Amino acid sequence: MYINLPFPSLGMAGAVLAKVRDFYESHPYPHQDVAGRKDLLSGEHAKVMKRILATVGMEPDDLKGRRVLDAGCGTGEKAVYCAIHGADVDAFDISERSIGIARKNAGRLGVRVDFSVAAFEDVNLGKKYDLVLCIGTLHHTEDAKGNFMRMARAVAKNGRIALGLYNLYGRLACRAQRKLLWAGEREPQRVLEKVGAGKERNRTWRAAVSDRFGAPHETYHTVEEVLRWFSEAGFAPVETWPRVKMDSGLRIRLSQLGWLLKSRGFFFAGGKKISR
Repeated sequence: MYINLPFPSLGMAGAVLAKVRDFYESHPYPHQDVAGRKDLLSGEHAKVMKRILATVGMEPDDLKGRRVLDAGCGTGEKAVYCAIHGADVDAFDISERSIGIARKNAGRLGVRVDFSVAAFEDVNLGKKYDLVLCIGTLHHTEDAKGNFMRMARAVAKNGRIALGLYNLYGRLACRAQRKLLWAGEREPQRVLEKVGAGKERNRTWRAAVSDRFGAPHETYHTVEEVLRWFSEAGFAPVETWPRVKMDSGLRIRLSQLGWLLKSRGFFFAGGKKISR
């Protein structure tokens, strides 16, 4: 996998990529404290991974022997988790610093992951995968749907894809906060100073706050939209988290309005590749 920086052939997408890359070079995410395997196999991280896998109908033990791609892996915690469970894992991210942290985590925990510095728009994938993870990444790109389609083409027959995206409704409160914080500002660092993300606090907390308020580009999506993506790419929906009954458009919309009330700004959705 590779990319040629600084994206001269990608036009506006290249400008967005450069801003996003520069931000995550300064603020790697999620940058969790990983001293040993228990830090990934228990607690909140393990809970989140089980939720992600449930959206594609899998359990952690199902990862053994599977080919997994973590697309936009950040500091690599999900990729390393999959490798610990016996998966053959490739992973890429636009941030060279994040990939450096990811490689150290994999080495510290004694697992092999093929990490590369790359972007969705220009990554060269030479194989098919049983599971592709796109968690918290597509909404930081210029063309979320187009980049989903690129990753969907890398899924093997009967393989699965899991997405994690900002929700159009559930993230409304956060979007309002971001607008206030960004008013009159052009640089992410000034925004982060307003919320105290530069102060000496827990590293993972700083990374989370920086990602929530400082990221220079994000888009917002709905479950209905993702279901259309799945249909166009030849995938059957499996599950979402928070769970949504997908038997009618009205039920789906009402569920997401409930996310607005609970400020659930992020959702997972999984699909399985079907023959056409």
